[in-house]
Amino acid sequence: MRRPATRADVRVAQLQDKSNLFFTDVQVCGEYPKYLNRYFKENGIELSMEPEDEAEIKKGTVDYLGFSCYMSTVTSDVSKVKKASGNFAMGELNSYLEASDWGLQIDPVVACL
Repeated sequence: MRRPATRADVRVAQLQDKSNLFFTDVQVCGEYPKYLNRYFKENGIELSMEPEDEAEIKKGTVDYLGFSCYMSTVTSDVSKVKKASGNFAMGELNSYLEASDWGLQIDPVVACL
């Protein structure tokens, strides 16, 4: 029997989304999001940037962002869950779905939205 999702599971999912999507945040918005700058500071990560780099990032935003939604990942605060890969992100194995020969789990409901 599966355990119901907890508040901790939801928080882990939110944090996982941020770590998976910050690349596109920078590409689309032209700057590092505040949550990522806070993460860098809290974890002692220092970006090495020239004075003109921020202006270059701001200037170089994308006109179009395309992605494939034909994947499914889940996450949990329980660390012993088996991992599975998506198209670009790691998640945990969704035991409700079958996997392709490459190990990708495709959620037919999400893919049709």
